Amino acid sequence: MGFNDKSIVVQQLKHLGALLELDGANVFKVNAFRNAIRTLETLEEPLDRLIEEGRLSELKGFGKSIVADVTEIANSADGACEALRELRARIPAGLMEFLRIDGFGAKKARTVWQELGVTTLEELQQACQQNRVAALKGFGPKSQENILKGIERLAQYRGRFLAVQAERQAAPILETLRKLPCVTRAEIAGSLRRKRETVKDADIIAASDDPETVMQAFIDCAKEEGQVIAHGKMKSAIRLGDQLQLDLRVVPDAQFASAAHHFTGSKEHNVAMRGRAQRMGFKINEYGLFKEEAGEEKLIACRSEEELFSALGLQYIPPELREDMGEIAAAEKGELPQLVQEADIKGILHVHSTYSDGKNSIRDMAEAAQKMGYAYIAICDHSRSAAYAKGLSIDDVERQHQEIDALNNEGLGIRILKGIESDILQDGALDYPENVLKRFEIIVASVHSRFNLSASDQTRRIVNAVKNPYCDVIGHPTGRLLLGREPYPVDIREIINAATSEGKAIELNCNPHRMDLDWREILASRDKGLKIAINTDAHSVEGLHDIHYGVGVARKGWCKADDVINACDCDTLLRWRRSAVE
Repeated sequence: MGFNDKSIVVQQLKHLGALLELDGANVFKVNAFRNAIRTLETLEEPLDRLIEEGRLSELKGFGKSIVADVTEIANSADGACEALRELRARIPAGLMEFLRIDGFGAKKARTVWQELGVTTLEELQQACQQNRVAALKGFGPKSQENILKGIERLAQYRGRFLAVQAERQAAPILETLRKLPCVTRAEIAGSLRRKRETVKDADIIAASDDPETVMQAFIDCAKEEGQVIAHGKMKSAIRLGDQLQLDLRVVPDAQFASAAHHFTGSKEHNVAMRGRAQRMGFKINEYGLFKEEAGEEKLIACRSEEELFSALGLQYIPPELREDMGEIAAAEKGELPQLVQEADIKGILHVHSTYSDGKNSIRDMAEAAQKMGYAYIAICDHSRSAAYAKGLSIDDVERQHQEIDALNNEGLGIRILKGIESDILQDGALDYPENVLKRFEIIVASVHSRFNLSASDQTRRIVNAVKNPYCDVIGHPTGRLLLGREPYPVDIREIINAATSEGKAIELNCNPHRMDLDWREILASRDKGLKIAINTDAHSVEGLHDIHYGVGVARKGWCKADDVINACDCDTLLRWRRSAVE
């Protein structure tokens, strides 16, 4: 027997039953599974004995089909049966996540899938935020609101939070503390300062000679929506409404630089820094940098982190790089790169409009980008295969291009580029014939279907797209959704190698749920000539501001401005694009 433990069999039967509901199986079949599960849950006799003796059919509700499924699960090498494998291959995996939302059963999950083409928690959340779920029969505004709350709770259960969630909650509290007359300075610390994509908690370091006043102001921030976990003289902790823990440490101003460095981390970076300090005859900790002289420890005054690094013979190491991944050796040689900054980004690529599943018009998106100081914006709505997202037909493309021409002729102060987010078809082809593809000024090619292909097939599919002369950028290359969906199986290094060889770019998708390409892959490929497109994938005017998060991740991957294709002016971008096509 392989998986004859009763709890495992019950778990797999529940999975199978849920998939049957999602598949629209008749109610009698679904109820039969429910009855069988209840029987197993209350079963006192060992399940393996019943299977070995061929007595499963004696159990209440166990017909031939269920007996066969239970026997196959118990004897299988992977804890599944053929029916379960077949349904897993056919039903989008993300739908099972929907069932974890309170009050959101299989019938509702099937409805949003069939009616809206929604298959992931991110898509469901976006559909709710766009009021598309409330319009469905059997839903309504209250149901939609509950779904959004349920999605937020799922992230809490995992014990991690998207960086954007943590930052948005910590930012107003940080500003409250900074406004206190007794606070000389305050900063975010921890993994949030290092621009990690997800965090377990958030940290604030404040400098003050009146810690009691600072602590009370901090505690007051939790009164309305949170709870106080700890309230001390120098350290306190609160838990906010969505369960994010926020820690505050108050230190004298003279210790601020050391405390900020220490509590920013990472642990690995700090260990390496302590080792370097010891070899140089220093000691470094959260209280300061000390030098032993005549048997006594003398505090080396460091007003800033820059002074702290300098005292140890190092170039200043930006917080994003502090992962003990070569930054100390590079800083010792003075070879740390000049990291890309938000101000370096000249244009916004890969945004959506109301032509597909965007919330705002092309004019709205362009005018908002212009007000943010950008010189160009590429409208990259979904291509025709993405029916769930109102993908553009060839006639739609023609209408959109005419509108873009008219808007550009108005002189809006920003150049609007004719782009598309083309689905990568299963064989790696793009989603329009060549006579249509050649009319676009920028093409982002993305995978939106068949996530269940093998790693080799998925890799081959995307590499084929890279080699298409009209493909400029590979969008969200691993398909991951942070805290929601694992990357699909793919050899991302092979795709990066193909992109660098073909002169193409890989997208760093700024959507806080994606942050795809992963910064570790950027770091590993920084010497290969990899070009990155920091793309917002904005579906609304608000989404344009996600560029902030993308730049943070790019910096974490050691990106310089000249590694980023949209850090150049529009003419240079188009010349780069034409050189690849030609």
